[in-house]
Formats: sequence, structure tokens, C-alpha cells
Amino acid sequence: MTDPAGTAGSEEWLRNDRYMDGIINIYKEQGYTSHDVIARMRGISGQRRAGHTGTLDPDAEGVLPVCLGTATRVVEMLTDTDKVYEAVVLLGVATDTEDISGEILAYGQEKLEKLRDIDIIEAVESFRGEYMQVPPVYSAIKQGGKKLCELAREGKESAPEARSVKIKEIEVMSNVKNGRLSDRTEFIKATSAVSEAKNESDTTSKGSDSEVVGALYKRDDDSYNNVNNESSDIICGNKSGISADKCVISLKNGSYMDRFGVTGGSEDDRFKRNSDPEWSRDERILSLPVKRFVMRVECSKGTYIRSLCRDIGEKLGCHATMEKLIRTRVGNLGIETSLTLQEAQELAGKGELEGTLTSTDECFMDLPALHTKEKYDAVLENGNIMFFRHFKEYIKEPASPVRVYTSKGAFLAVYEFEERRKLYKPLKMFTQ
Repeated sequence: MTDPAGTAGSEEWLRNDRYMDGIINIYKEQGYTSHDVIARMRGISGQRRAGHTGTLDPDAEGVLPVCLGTATRVVEMLTDTDKVYEAVVLLGVATDTEDISGEILAYGQEKLEKLRDIDIIEAVESFRGEYMQVPPVYSAIKQGGKKLCELAREGKESAPEARSVKIKEIEVMSNVKNGRLSDRTEFIKATSAVSEAKNESDTTSKGSDSEVVGALYKRDDDSYNNVNNESSDIICGNKSGISADKCVISLKNGSYMDRFGVTGGSEDDRFKRNSDPEWSRDERILSLPVKRFVMRVECSKGTYIRSLCRDIGEKLGCHATMEKLIRTRVGNLGIETSLTLQEAQELAGKGELEGTLTSTDECFMDLPALHTKEKYDAVLENGNIMFFRHFKEYIKEPASPVRVYTSKGAFLAVYEFEERRKLYKPLKMFTQ
């Protein structure tokens, strides 16, 4: 894959006295490690102090906040924030890596044939709340001082311990699509699908818009809209000109999965993250029937979406693995405002990259703010403990933690309240 950001000219940037302090919302494209992104952003920004707020696998895409300068001190706190993902769940097989880059361990085609869409939806939604999740064997979790993925590649057995994770929200974001394992997925928004069906209908009849929408969607007993088989032929059949080796999934409004792979690596490389699995060259396996759908998950720190896909498959009794993953939000940083490395490079070339920085305090806008009195600015700047009298605000019921600014409005720290001594002490300082 070519380098979209490039490193040409990076030394020239690093020789400059530019200093960037804040967070850049980067869209990590498929094929790049999170470390790759940091290395390129150092060259693009001219800032040696850089870090990211949570690793994305090379096959995954989406939001990767890059912290520059003193904002690197927020990395740990942002890593702990909730995140939102969308994933393509592939029902019918289980792999050792819990995504399609691994070797297949089990098949579930017999049970797959009997599954109804409503069964799948109910299984997905049943994971809302807290549950004990066993992390994947291929992960960076350490056991005995060594990463589990390293032990797995050495052929050594390991038994990851289950841990509590919280699924705040989980929702099916597409129709459930039948296909083959070898199919290449493409995405279309439901509104676009309706438009295509309407245009097709206009050539044969003058039916109303409601009749067209009714032809595209059927309403099940649970009032969930699903694209039915007949309407899928409108999108995927010969009339559309889409070849049979493509599986077109209709997305609900609000999904970002149609952005996956638009600027990243070739879909032909989708099996090749760690190695080229043997099954990807076996025509008998590639022709196996599977089901695919997209789900959106808002979850706590430490949740593995790969493992969530696995657990959904086990609950349905047909096995499952993760086919695609896109992260759409980290804290208050969303995919809508993210920049690709190429876009960041172009803005840097025009001297406009600094204008895209998110200030450090914007990560803590959910916390109350306190401002020091002018004569106590130095107390804050030195990271000392602070009493109620040091602040401009009248504090009746002390909140914790809080954002703390100087009298002139410069954000310098996050403080927490200590009940025993009735004072505020620094939780994280952001002074240079």
C-alpha cells in the first residue's frame, strides 16, 4: 500500500520551531497500524510528542485521536472513555483470531439455515448491559509478562480470564443478508435503496411512494424493518448490474459502514493481516453459505468487538466472526470531523493543520469548571493543592473531578476533591 501521508519533508518540518498542542481527530485507514499513524503524524505536524488514545487493529478503520504536545497527558484518560463501533458480523464460521484473518475452527451452516432475522436481532440486543467477556487469544493482554498474541503465535496455550464489560447500546444497523463466504460486501443506505427501487418501479407502473417503500421493506411482528428477499433482488440482481460475487447490505440511516475501505486498502487484501489463511484458497469453503449484518455498539473500555461477535454466534448456535470494524466515536470525537492522513498532510502544507486541533479541555466538557483568582494563578501553575478560597466560584457542594483554569481562562489541569481534607488536588496537569 502506498503511504497516503508520506514522510517526505518530515525532517524539514521537524527542524521548524512549530509547536502544536492539542488533539487531531485522525481517520485511520485499513492496512495501517496505530503506530504507523503516530509516526506519520510526527512528521506531518513537526511535533515529536505524540500518542494515540486506543489501538485499532490494522484491518480496522475509524477514529484514532492523536494527542500532540501537552495533550499527550490526556491519552490515559481518553483511553478510559466510552467508544462507539460498527461491525460486520459474519454468521456461520468461527476463527481462532475471531475475525476473518484467522483460521476457521468451526462451522455452523446447519443451524444457520433455520435462523430467522428476528432471532438474530433478539440475540444481539440481549447483550445490552454488563456481561463477563472472555478476551480473544490473539490480543495484547499480558499473561505471565507476555502478550497473549505472542503466546498464540508460538503455539503455546493460554486461558484468558473473563472480565466484566459494559455494552451501553447495541443495535442491528442493516438487513440480514444471505451470501457466500467469498462474497465481497458493499453497502447502500436504505434511502438510496428506496430510490433505486422507486426508479425501477417507475418504468413498469405508476405506484405511489408508499407502495414502493412497502415493496422494499416488510414489517415483522417486532416492528423491525428488514429488506426482504424480493427487494434484495432489486438491489443485487441482474437489473442492477451488480455481479453475483458481491453482497450488497442495506444500511439504516445513521450508519457509517459505507465509508469502510473507501480510502484504505484493496478489498482483495481482506484476509491478509497476519497471514493468508489456508481456507481463503479453498473453493469449497469459500462457497459455504453465510449470513451478514451490521451492528453498532457503544461500549466501555476493554470491550473486544471481535469477542462480542463470537459470543453472539455462540448464543445463536451457528458460530460467528468479525468481518469488518469501524470506530465511529471516542469520547466526544466523532467520525464526522475526522481527517485522513492525506488530508492532514495537505492542510499542513498550507499551514492550516493547527486550526483543526481540538483543545485539550474540550475532552472534559462534561466536567464542571473552576477558575482561580488572579493572585492564586501561580498556585495552580505549580500544581499545588487548592482550597475553596483560591477560586472565583462559590463552592457550596464540591464537584469532582473538575476542569481548572487560570484567572485569564487558560486551561491547566483536572483536579479532584479530597473529602477528608476538604481540598482539591491535581489529578492531571497540562502545563508545558
